[in-house]
Amino acid sequence: MTIRDCDVYDNGGYGIQVYNTEDPGCSTNTQIYNNTIHDNRGDGGVTLNYGNNILFSNNFVYNNFIGVGVSYGNPTNTQIDSNTIYNNVGGIHISTSAHPE
Repeated sequence: MTIRDCDVYDNGGYGIQVYNTEDPGCSTNTQIYNNTIHDNRGDGGVTLNYGNNILFSNNFVYNNFIGVGVSYGNPTNTQIDSNTIYNNVGGIHISTSAHPE
């Protein structure tokens, strides 16, 4: 999956949510780049969970609760590179916690 050149704003939850518990392979090799993610009212701008080889690069992320979160489903080789992340309550949140049941 590729998400690029989008203006993502004013969502009730995350602006972009990479999250699939049924088929973690669905999230594998996701590329998110050249986006503006801002002013989302819920949990945050972006959450990157489950899957392997997720690339988050060259994005502007601002005015969200959490800028970028990586936590659930043990994602591997998640790369957060060359982004501008500012004016969020939390910038980048990385956790090894399990998904809450």
